[in-house]
Amino acid sequence: MSLRNIHGAATPAVKQPATPTLLHLLSKAIDSNSHDDRVFFAACCLATYACLRGCEFLYSRKYPKKSLIRGRWTFDSHGATLHLHDTKTSKSTVITVHLAPHPQPDDTCPVLVVRTMLALSPFPADPNDLLFRLSDGKPLTFPLLQAWVEAHISKLGALGVDALIPDARVRSSSWRAGGAKGAVQARVHTKTLNVVGHWAENSRHAEFTYNQVFLRDVDKARADMSSTGLALANAAREAASKPPSASLRRIAAPRRSPKRRRSVGSPSRFSGGRSDLPSAPTIDSTVTRSGRTSKPSARRLSAMG
Repeated sequence: MSLRNIHGAATPAVKQPATPTLLHLLSKAIDSNSHDDRVFFAACCLATYACLRGCEFLYSRKYPKKSLIRGRWTFDSHGATLHLHDTKTSKSTVITVHLAPHPQPDDTCPVLVVRTMLALSPFPADPNDLLFRLSDGKPLTFPLLQAWVEAHISKLGALGVDALIPDARVRSSSWRAGGAKGAVQARVHTKTLNVVGHWAENSRHAEFTYNQVFLRDVDKARADMSSTGLALANAAREAASKPPSASLRRIAAPRRSPKRRRSVGSPSRFSGGRSDLPSAPTIDSTVTRSGRTSKPSARRLSAMG
């Protein structure tokens, strides 16, 4: 018997997306004079806006040849170009990602922050060296970046309420999910999003499946709709249970007295004392169901006498 059958299925981890909103909040909390802060922040900006997986920009001891090196990042007249090798979905082809500078001022522009990080780096510009290397010479790994992001998130306090999810943790795919969420919030077309995150052309994976936060937002919207409807229903019940105020009674239209019905056989006031109704039956006549008057037979008259 497997552990899954004994303990049950594991609860899926709640993912904290590294959205553009979170990047703008972090940009105000970093130390611009610290090389490590510049490396951490530049990696976050590049990974979010290019929708990168953790294995596509972080160093892995298991797959060191897949690490992002300086030679795969080049500046050009349009901004910068990133070449991704041996990705999860493209093992044999190289994916080219073009990034243009954002309209300034923008402290989260990946072209700007990576350019600043490399210009102020204490290491020589070796194309075979890692693109993200800390001041002590260690490569940037996921545990180090995770600890840095979560430490700065804890410092945000109330500022990060809209960008943070309760009890969520930073995962290796948080930057890819954050880029997808930012694109959905900005109403980016699905086909454009697929190009940004190098998904399949007609895929809606980023919009509905990969972006867990988007689905959570939809669930929250439905819950808000229900709570709003409940509040309105309670208000309607409370208003119906209260007696109308005096002012409403004063302006209400007066009630008309019910119209009196004219008795059968009484003359109409518009007929000048004449009545078109048949006269009341006498002892010498009877009224049938059809309304006709007929005289009783001699036998019946004798019985009545």
